[in-house]
Amino acid sequence: MIVFYAHGGSDNHGCEAIIRGTLDLMPKSERVLFSGNLKADHNYHLDEIVHILADNYKYYNNPLMWLYYKKFKPGVLFPLLKGDVKGTYYSVGGDNYCYPGLARQIGIVNQRIRKFGNKTVLWGTSIEEEAIVDETIHRDLEQYDLIVSRESLTSNLLKKHDLENKCVQMPDAAFAMKPQKVNLPTVFSKPVVGINLSPMILDYSENAENVKAGYKKIVEYILGETDYNIALIPHVLKRNKNNNDLETIKFIEGIISDPNRYTVIQDMPAHMLKYVISQCIFFVGARTHSTIAAYSSCVPTLVAGYSIKALGIASDLFGTSEGYVVDVRNLKTPEELSDAFIHLFERREFEKKHLIEYMPIYLDKYKIGLKTIEDKGLL
Repeated sequence: MIVFYAHGGSDNHGCEAIIRGTLDLMPKSERVLFSGNLKADHNYHLDEIVHILADNYKYYNNPLMWLYYKKFKPGVLFPLLKGDVKGTYYSVGGDNYCYPGLARQIGIVNQRIRKFGNKTVLWGTSIEEEAIVDETIHRDLEQYDLIVSRESLTSNLLKKHDLENKCVQMPDAAFAMKPQKVNLPTVFSKPVVGINLSPMILDYSENAENVKAGYKKIVEYILGETDYNIALIPHVLKRNKNNNDLETIKFIEGIISDPNRYTVIQDMPAHMLKYVISQCIFFVGARTHSTIAAYSSCVPTLVAGYSIKALGIASDLFGTSEGYVVDVRNLKTPEELSDAFIHLFERREFEKKHLIEYMPIYLDKYKIGLKTIEDKGLL
């Protein structure tokens, strides 16, 4: 049996996309998903394609609740840790190991799963160096039967820190998620630029006002210099306002005076959002999996990023992240973002051609990764 865990729930459509893409890639064997948000997974119909059990994932990064339940009620906190379900366990939170605090706690889960004789795989991961150099996290990484890196920057770090023998690289599983066609809003009667803005890039940026001003300049350029319309596309809708894309999209709505030039895409499952993004002529995205939806649909894309995952994926697709990712952690002026957009936007036909030609080669790397997994008896 294949068991997926460290899944936070489908209200983060990136988490949902990883599961949907993974299920498309893997053999149709018996599969179970432990979820931190059953309600969200039911809302977005993920339960229709995989059996889902409850896991109180929300406590993984709450140290006080973690310590209390770990000591007194481990079965309540983590049903998956009771050892009832045997199989190969895939830790599916793609960027969980970007954050040392969360990585250490997931490491405890990894240890407990292995205690019951199960094998573990760290699936489609990106890892920041500050996590790898943490001795506790490094020891945890050594325990996995396999680490599947989704981009070369993480693979290089694993090699640098003597974990190369544990690692194989293949694209993020969300690249394999098949889009589901939906009816499009009327703004798509003209070419549309899709825009995603998340609270996280404002939190991670050196100057959040520069990021917002950069997005404002991008919107003004589209409205003033082209006759294209705009689709504002939320990709994470957590109840917490600090992690809900609808909150930041309100800022962009306030910039646009003509209601006929834009739309806010209604919430829908990840594979439907991917279809909407695939119909855009260009995409500006902050959420990694919104940009993966664009890349995999061969839509030219500018990424407003803040971590190794955005830089690594772009480098693997284009040979460099420069010009394709604006690292908001070091953004000094709004023009760094808007100028990068204009430059890439003017080259969009060339970039689309590159993606069309290279995407089959890029996705062919799934074969290498899946064969390694199969050879190790992890499927």
